[in-house]
Amino acid sequence: MRKARFNGLNLLRQVVFALLATVWLGSCADDEEGTPSPELTQNAAEFVQDDDQLNTLADAITQAGLADALSDDNNPVTIFAPNNSAFAAYLQGNPDATSLSDIPDEALADVLKYHVVPGTQLAENLTPGSLNTLLDGQSIAVTEDNGVVLNGSVRVVSADNRVSNGVVHIVDAVLRTADEEEAATIAELAVVSEDLSVLVEALQRAPDLLAAASDSTAMLTVFAPTNEAFANFLAADDRFDDLASIPDEVLTTVLQYHILASAKKAADLDETEETLNGESINITKADTGVFINGTSEVTTADIEASNGVVHLIDEVLVPPSLQPQPTIADLAVATDDLSTLVAALQRTPDLLAAAADTAASLTVFAPTNEAFADFLANDPRFGSLDDIPDEVLAQVLQYHILGMKKLGAELGETEETLLGETLSIDKTDGVVINGEVMVTAADIEASNGVVHLIDKVLLPPSLAPEQTIAQIAVDTEALSTLVAALQRTPDLLETASDREADITVFAPTNDAFAALLTALGVESLDDIPDYVLRRVLEYHILATGKLAANLGDSEETLEGASLDISTTDGVVINGTTNVVADLANIEAANGVVHVIDQVLVPPFIASALGTALQPLLFDAEGRFTTLLTAVEIQEAVANFLTRMDVDGTLFAPTNEAFEALVAENDAFGSLEDVLAAENLGDILLYHVGADRKASEDLSDDSGATHSRLLNPNTDEPLEIYYSNGTGLVLLGYSNVVEADINTPNEEFIVHAIDAVLLPP
Repeated sequence: MRKARFNGLNLLRQVVFALLATVWLGSCADDEEGTPSPELTQNAAEFVQDDDQLNTLADAITQAGLADALSDDNNPVTIFAPNNSAFAAYLQGNPDATSLSDIPDEALADVLKYHVVPGTQLAENLTPGSLNTLLDGQSIAVTEDNGVVLNGSVRVVSADNRVSNGVVHIVDAVLRTADEEEAATIAELAVVSEDLSVLVEALQRAPDLLAAASDSTAMLTVFAPTNEAFANFLAADDRFDDLASIPDEVLTTVLQYHILASAKKAADLDETEETLNGESINITKADTGVFINGTSEVTTADIEASNGVVHLIDEVLVPPSLQPQPTIADLAVATDDLSTLVAALQRTPDLLAAAADTAASLTVFAPTNEAFADFLANDPRFGSLDDIPDEVLAQVLQYHILGMKKLGAELGETEETLLGETLSIDKTDGVVINGEVMVTAADIEASNGVVHLIDKVLLPPSLAPEQTIAQIAVDTEALSTLVAALQRTPDLLETASDREADITVFAPTNDAFAALLTALGVESLDDIPDYVLRRVLEYHILATGKLAANLGDSEETLEGASLDISTTDGVVINGTTNVVADLANIEAANGVVHVIDQVLVPPFIASALGTALQPLLFDAEGRFTTLLTAVEIQEAVANFLTRMDVDGTLFAPTNEAFEALVAENDAFGSLEDVLAAENLGDILLYHVGADRKASEDLSDDSGATHSRLLNPNTDEPLEIYYSNGTGLVLLGYSNVVEADINTPNEEFIVHAIDAVLLPP
């Protein structure tokens, strides 16, 4: 009972539209169970039997044995009842049956079941969609076109004939199931659908795909974007103004991304499906529907064709390979580690517009958030991004941008920036800019250029502070004594002059130095030995440039000891020294200067002042620096020698004495070995007498003894000196080269010796 294929578009529409409408228009509202009104005495079978225009249908019901089923008041039904003319046309078009009796009863029953829908469906409820019938697996498509139309062409000519077990709608043609019609191809379905006209136009630009969609032997799944989907796509994608502006090869790739090489209904779709262009789509099935790639919804599923199945979708699917690349601005906004750069760009609208302009071609060296944080922490001029004036910020950002796209491999040895100043590029080991800024992630491509992440902010030479710390000190009259002190320590002066350095200097004023000289009881800076002066100056320098706001509670100095910092009320160092309020945060090319009102004295130097160690510190020739270093290492020894309530004698080896020890004793390869010796404390204590002994108090009798503070090996005093008539010699090998060096602690006396005494 299959019909021959129709020719021509008009005939094609008649053939296809019934199938298209069946599924395409979606599901209708749920069947409504009717409640028979008391006055309705006829059931559906009786109504048909009594209506003269339904005589043929009445005979068909009797022949198919369905009278009882259509009379049951407990099972409401809706009958689409073909009138006599409808059956006459049906039989006339059926070459295998000229009358009802020619149709087998079972086949006739199937024809009639296809006209019966469970439940009561009044005309007002027959909205576009599909109705499941009593014929298993078959549904009727409902459309509204100046009345109710079924399967695209069958009209309801008399609606809402209520009966005790439902309702009867008289129709003007016998409804045919999909099996009775020859299915259309996917191409034919698209051609007869006004809502797919743009898709048809697109397919005509891709002949191979159109041929496949027209091939009745093919087996495909097509996700078909509606006209509205195409319109939204073209409106949102800046690359294309209309369908004609999409290159053929691009359009073909897009269409291929909508087609699977096998026929799959929605229920059969996997989580990922490979399309004809080789890229995959992601399928999500939820209670709310079927979604593709997370956003495109299947609005009508399972439209069957002779060569596959069609699913209508509400968005054009763009293959990942053709997705519009984000702009540089988009990339920055989407990257958490570039949020400070985004905030900076928002302060410079022209640069932000350029970074968002799809027609631009730029290279951006993008500092990370950490890079900006380090920059703000170390540049004394700026505590935060808000502290940078707009015009300065614009110049800094322009110095990070090239006026053309350049991947890492394309960068030259020098590159001119939008600021007009040049970057130097070294690609020997990675990509290094201006000798210190490293590209940490290169070649992040955008639609309008490329981004290279960098680990430091690039500061244009024109914005770098002009003066070094040394130059600032020289130009500041109140720091002239500091300048004189630095001139005594050439390496520290060089650091203060080095533009590549990054240090913090707490700079004592001239008055602060004058107060120190008074406290030390000396007349001028020249009276302070180099050893002491160096350590004092190093105690004023941090190894990194820090604004006052960035100083920690404790900061380690170049001298090795730390400063205690309080910022509660101004900046106070070690409890008493103040940073002069108006002279903090003085910017320099190589760090920051804070002017202070007192000279900071390192803890060891301070502890030695006024004690037995003071003459060693202030020895004009600096003969005892090694001994001082050793004593400082041995804290217990230092604590004893700096006490004011004990008396004693210190035999102090000179630097030459320690050098001789290394030269003459195989146990020590260097001074560092001596200072690291486990028995260093015992060696030092072996030089300390428990009583004050001036040279005149020392016996010249051979074998005379001198008690010590600590004997490492025995409680018995040992012979440690005798006089040979020309001077004092200790243990027969160490000469006293200078005797009776008085100390501020009058109970203590020092004798300089030329050899280190080693305990037995």
